[in-house]
Amino acid sequence: MTSKTMSAPRRLHPLVALFASLKGIRDMFIPLMVVLVGTFIRGNEDQFSLYELGIWGAITLLTVLWGIFHWRTFTYRIEEGEFRVEQGVFIREKKYIPLEKIHSIDFTESLLHQIFGVVKVQMQTAGGIEPEVKLTAVTKEEAERLKQEILAWNQTSTSEEAIVEITENERTITTKELVVTGITSGKIGVILSGVVTLFSFIAQIFEDIDFIDYLPQFSQWQGYILLGIAILAITWIISVIYTIILYGNFKVQRTGDKLFISYGILERKQFTISLFRIQSIKMIEGLLRQPLGYVTLKLVYAGGEIGQPENVLLFPLMKKGKVVSFLQTFLPDYAEDLEVKGLPKRALSRYMYWNTIPWLPVVAGLIYFFPTWGLLSLLLLPMGALFGALKFRDAGFFLKGNKLMIRSRKLARTTGIIPRLRIQSHLIQRSYFQRRKELATYSVNVASSFAGEDFKVKDLDEKDGKMLFETLTKR
Repeated sequence: MTSKTMSAPRRLHPLVALFASLKGIRDMFIPLMVVLVGTFIRGNEDQFSLYELGIWGAITLLTVLWGIFHWRTFTYRIEEGEFRVEQGVFIREKKYIPLEKIHSIDFTESLLHQIFGVVKVQMQTAGGIEPEVKLTAVTKEEAERLKQEILAWNQTSTSEEAIVEITENERTITTKELVVTGITSGKIGVILSGVVTLFSFIAQIFEDIDFIDYLPQFSQWQGYILLGIAILAITWIISVIYTIILYGNFKVQRTGDKLFISYGILERKQFTISLFRIQSIKMIEGLLRQPLGYVTLKLVYAGGEIGQPENVLLFPLMKKGKVVSFLQTFLPDYAEDLEVKGLPKRALSRYMYWNTIPWLPVVAGLIYFFPTWGLLSLLLLPMGALFGALKFRDAGFFLKGNKLMIRSRKLARTTGIIPRLRIQSHLIQRSYFQRRKELATYSVNVASSFAGEDFKVKDLDEKDGKMLFETLTKR
């Protein structure tokens, strides 16, 4: 096996000096504001002399110089099968990483990066929480060259898994999928509260003006209905715009044993996902999306931070009926018809009970403090019971060959597709009350970026729980 070398050390783009300087100035901003505010509160603004301004100016100048030194002293190169980084102004640090240990190379382009035509490159090794290498700004051509050279090295090295057949596939998000993603986003509630707050603020500014006066053809209650419709329309428009900015140009590609996922308009991101590090697939159906037949696909990925706190987004939104064909194209080891075995009817009362009891102290408190209107909170109890029935209906499991599926609901319904070999640990539990009804709770754990990812189904038939535990214990 030969190695392509790049023995001459290279520097990052000079823009890094600006980034480092701006970061230093940003870090100084709050202390400076504290000093200024304190000075004016004490009434000593006249004492804030040119001398003090000169000190702050000198600190700012030193910060800029530090940014330049940081840029000048940071070098990287590929040599003898290693990615080598040397950095440090006063203390020199050398970091040499074998190329075969680098399993993801991720690109990020903020708006400032896009203006100057550069990208941020992050390289991740197995088991790390933070990226091992961060190249704050390199040209797009340089980033792509580094990526191709590292991937070429890894393709010629001996894989820890079976050789994956070379495939070339691509799927992009459609405009319709983007719009539906925005309309059904889980962030609708946050955006709605922001819009309502904005309207309330405007109403306080123009408190002497009643907008109903401008709608003489409508009664007051009709006017408020129109206002509510306007607020919802604005909320959905903002959500759609936000979604387009966040997930615009979404594309997933598979080449050999790698997935390449890219998306974003104002901030562009590109992630490299090794198939060998994927632990399971999560199919998520939100309360708004499930009735429309749409799902979100995520990866549980072992090997550090990939751009999202827990899971890697595989695809923002697609019709549920297209999931199997999508997985057959990109991740055939996870493709399976999404049918699960439900829970026994005797578990229904437990689901309804445990989703009603937590509301009792809330209802009691509201009735105590608001004797009249608080009675409306009694509606929370049947709503809790109904939601418990919904969770009961959605929970279940499916075991076929070397694949396990577990489905449950918190707010969204989540189906985990887990290859048997990816299970780190599994557990069957039976409380006293579960034993009386011959029920059990079964859970499995797979590796992920942090403490692992759990999939759990509560109150399944005890025989099914024992069958899963015994079957998946055998190697």
